[in-house]
Amino acid sequence: MLRIMDGTIEEVSDVCRLDKIVFSEKWDIPLIDGQDAWRKNNEIYRVIKKNDEIMGYHFVAPFSKEIFDHILEGQMDEKEAIHYILNYAEMNEVYLYIYSIVVDITQENYKEYSRPLLQDMMEIVVRLHSRSIIVKELGFIAISEAGVRIANRMGLNFMKEIESDEKPNPRIYRAKPEDFKEDYLLKNSNQTI
Repeated sequence: MLRIMDGTIEEVSDVCRLDKIVFSEKWDIPLIDGQDAWRKNNEIYRVIKKNDEIMGYHFVAPFSKEIFDHILEGQMDEKEAIHYILNYAEMNEVYLYIYSIVVDITQENYKEYSRPLLQDMMEIVVRLHSRSIIVKELGFIAISEAGVRIANRMGLNFMKEIESDEKPNPRIYRAKPEDFKEDYLLKNSNQTI
């Protein structure tokens, strides 16, 4: 049985292990930074488990508009932005930045974890709305073709491409919740899959 839930601080090390499988050092979040991020907001890591083993996760963090814009305009590095993550308990509106959505690609059936994680990620908007927290905008930097496919399926708007040594060039996407594709916003609100 697959389950999606908030990750614990102890599970941040599993998240970092998965990061090392798919990300270059430039995009990899070190363990200490991941733990610091979790301490600022213990709802930022959502993990998908099968038989209590983490098969993937997504890392979505809330920011002020200023920090959100700085990240997406290339004026602030993702790692530096960790220091500005907001706590939902103190906010009534946020701008969500998707740091990552990763599945364990060493598993034979790794694709079965992607769709539930993506749907759970999009349902953050619904969960926060039920707590009277408005998501003003969501954005991320796609660093792979898989990231580009995810952005397109979600209905995010391509903004620009960043020139980089890594190929393909990273691409910036952002959208307001009303622009999301409907099937990603409201399906599968039950977190046990």
